[in-house]
Amino acid sequence: MMQERERKLIAALCLLPPGPVPCDRLERLLWPACGRAEVRLLLNRLADDGDVLLLCNVSGDRLVMLAPDPDRTASLRRRAFGPLPLAQAPVRAADRHDPPDPAADMVSVACLAADERPVLARGGGLAKRTAEQWSKRLTLTEEAGRNAARGPRVPPPLPGNVAAALDLAIRSGLLDIRNGTIVPDGPAWVRWLTKTDAALRREVYYLWLAAFAPVHPLARHAAWLLPDVPEGAWVDPEETERMWRRRLPMPEPDSEQTGWLDDLAPLREAGWIEFGETADGRPAFRPVRPMSGEGAVPAAGGRTGGPLYVQPDFELLLPASGSYALHGLLTGFAEWRESGRMNAYRLTERSVKRALERGWTARLMLDVLERPAAGRVPEEVVRGLRDWERALSAIRAEPAVLVTVPSEEAARALEASAAAGPLVGPDNRLGPGVYVLLEKEWEAFRRAAASLGFMTPDVPGGGGRRPAGAEAVPAEADGDVRIAAARAWLGADGEAPRDGAAVSEMRPGLFPSPLSAAGCRPAPRWRTEELYPGLQRVPSVWMKKRFSGHPATKLDMLRLAMEWGCRVEAGLAARRRETDGIAFLVTELAEEAGTWRIGGVAEDGAAIRLKLEELDGLRLLVPGISGGAT
Repeated sequence: MMQERERKLIAALCLLPPGPVPCDRLERLLWPACGRAEVRLLLNRLADDGDVLLLCNVSGDRLVMLAPDPDRTASLRRRAFGPLPLAQAPVRAADRHDPPDPAADMVSVACLAADERPVLARGGGLAKRTAEQWSKRLTLTEEAGRNAARGPRVPPPLPGNVAAALDLAIRSGLLDIRNGTIVPDGPAWVRWLTKTDAALRREVYYLWLAAFAPVHPLARHAAWLLPDVPEGAWVDPEETERMWRRRLPMPEPDSEQTGWLDDLAPLREAGWIEFGETADGRPAFRPVRPMSGEGAVPAAGGRTGGPLYVQPDFELLLPASGSYALHGLLTGFAEWRESGRMNAYRLTERSVKRALERGWTARLMLDVLERPAAGRVPEEVVRGLRDWERALSAIRAEPAVLVTVPSEEAARALEASAAAGPLVGPDNRLGPGVYVLLEKEWEAFRRAAASLGFMTPDVPGGGGRRPAGAEAVPAEADGDVRIAAARAWLGADGEAPRDGAAVSEMRPGLFPSPLSAAGCRPAPRWRTEELYPGLQRVPSVWMKKRFSGHPATKLDMLRLAMEWGCRVEAGLAARRRETDGIAFLVTELAEEAGTWRIGGVAEDGAAIRLKLEELDGLRLLVPGISGGAT
């Protein structure tokens, strides 16, 4: 029985809106399938496993929410509902051309940020011109991006596709905001490049649900289980709804809770699912692209996928189904031209020069082009890359910092220092007390100088970069877009924080997360005296065996069972065998016509109606203590 009650508890949790909800609401939702004490014990166990977070708000009220870990959320839903039922009849897909690819859009936005590193306006906004330029590079349309954020959320005044892709990139760690500038994160890129495309799509899809979860509980449940649908298989929504109604710990939905397929429409517009229908007109849906691949590290030498078509006119064609890693690499040294079924790039003198300045070489570019190419790289392209490298690399320039030292004595001290000596020596000395350092050497020099007692600026000036603390240049008034940081609580290890543990912040995004728990703190475990107040004053015999005593004693036991939310086991006077009896949850205790009427619910859901004199003996089934009904 424990497994069945745990499944019902998880099902009830999954049906609640995302974010923290009062524990007493969950208890009412489960009543009378489980008692209050059983619900709280199960919550303790789920919190210990990291599946849920137990929280307290500023008033001390108890709250519970699913842990903001997508893999755990999906696993919980699988345990509660099982896999989505598949359609058995043949299904015809609705006509759809060029579905968007949010995972590719995330890579595009990260590459654009690497090119431009846009500086935010004073209010934390993105320049209007930049937002419009980015919008043209994405596969998701602006209108579809707006529809994805419909409902109670108010999207920022960015183009819808830019807002959605930027939000996902920030949540994933692919982008970050440092000193008022949007910059890509190198370690996150490495993590992306070592996963399969299907695993990346699955990860981005879970991020999407965390930001834009469907409103209807069944649509939300079906969306979380969609990545487990086998490639090419269709889901039967009618059978899904029947299964949902059978397994929920609540009555069947009323007439207002229909049409949950409409809540999946934004997922279709975003390119995650496609709709179809059977020969007899029944609806069905399935994932557009496979998301069931495992995130294994590729073999040595990397994986860039393919095929990539390299044309003699320096045009590069990559199908929309091509590798995300290759999509990102091509952006590093080729100019984007078009997105759709075929992503088009072109090698130009400008794009190659930009790549050479970042450390690329013609050999590295050719390596990227040769491995996934459908055929050999044309000789014209090979010769062109080498010629550009020869012409553009004749003179090289790197960002540098000019350092001046106030006195000759200080210069000698720096050059004599073991830490600073390699940085300020004859090789980079321009004159007495004047040195030139590569920008990447600045922090090392700064630490060495500080150890000798020298004060250095926080950030070197020049190079077109804004010193730390300086105000950002405001964007156009009509293009000022504010970036709001959504906050949520979770432990540093991604699990439920323990009592007194430090609480960290979830990575912010443009849209408030439905898993936000601002104003809450970790809750302590449910204590025995909270579950069973007055337990110490209760005779232990009441929980060991059926106890037959005075009617007043039986009433006390029944009142305790109602207060604690636990079951009782009762022997019936009409039955002679000691083993005969019934266990039930007490829901009603009323006096009428000189006797007491008892109402309850048996473990199989049947209603119980008894009178006090019909009870031959009683035993309290206290979960976790008496050994019964746990």
